Amino acid sequence: MNRQNMTTILLTLLLSMAGATASAHDIEVTTDGVTIYYVWTNGNTELQVSYRGDSYNAYSNEYSGSVVIPASVTYGGETYRVTSIGNSAFRTCAGLTSVTIPNSVTSIGNYAFYFCYGLTSITIPNSVTTIGEWVFDGCYGLTSIVVEGGNPVYDSRNGCNALIETASNTLIAGCQNTIIPNTVTSIGAAAFYGCAGLTSVTIPNSVTSIARNAFGGCTGLASITIPNSVTSIATDAFYHCDGLTSIIVEGGNPVYDSRENCNAIIETTSNTLVAGCQNTTIPNTVTSIGVDAFNYCTSLTNITIPNSVTTIEEGAFNYCI
Repeated sequence: MNRQNMTTILLTLLLSMAGATASAHDIEVTTDGVTIYYVWTNGNTELQVSYRGDSYNAYSNEYSGSVVIPASVTYGGETYRVTSIGNSAFRTCAGLTSVTIPNSVTSIGNYAFYFCYGLTSITIPNSVTTIGEWVFDGCYGLTSIVVEGGNPVYDSRNGCNALIETASNTLIAGCQNTIIPNTVTSIGAAAFYGCAGLTSVTIPNSVTSIARNAFGGCTGLASITIPNSVTSIATDAFYHCDGLTSIIVEGGNPVYDSRENCNAIIETTSNTLVAGCQNTTIPNTVTSIGVDAFNYCTSLTNITIPNSVTTIEEGAFNYCI
């Protein structure tokens, strides 16, 4: 074999390998007019639902309408089980109105349904034991979240319309109709992120912590009451809640207060204002305005900073347009 032929063969092999590596979906199968894209997993013995194209692109992800994910797919004369939904599989598919997840699926990846705002309900089968981050964030059309009974990791106790991690009692995904059960102890990171349809929520006295972005982007939320049980609130828990007009911390809270009816959350020992709203009046006992305290409070038109304040932290008034 001469050098030119050898070079041609090597280039062909390299190009085919590059193509195989770059492709985001390995096969596509159409059933009842709906095309679903898959990648091989577990040594090419199982399938994972994926997005279309070489890499995720919001403009080429085509899922819309009602999608029924099959428990198995026949391809090339062989039948393969569908066992997972991959990262960003349905991400930003605004036209997706419903999805049926079969009992063969055991995991749902990060951002799987991120900003699928046409999605109104979701049922998690009892087979799913792993759910990634930001899975339903931005799904502001969601009115129903149900976990099938018998799931060993997650539940929707008391018909709460939320996804709860059973062992930790952490609410990890909610919707506009969520009723937080009084057995929940933590509201997880980005649990209600982008839930613009959420207009009110009652946080029970069982809750002790509210994580980052828990209510971020809940622009329809008008008021919030923090019970005296909550002793940990992330700096951006209420980021971009620009519809907030009332923030109240219940009396007797050992860590936070809303002194002088200020419409803000103040860390008592440090006198730091950690979260404010459009109606906040900063008390003259506050010495610091915390990180992101008014971040994206777009409805804030004026504020008086008293002489007691010595520090204004990073991002305190970001995007107060």
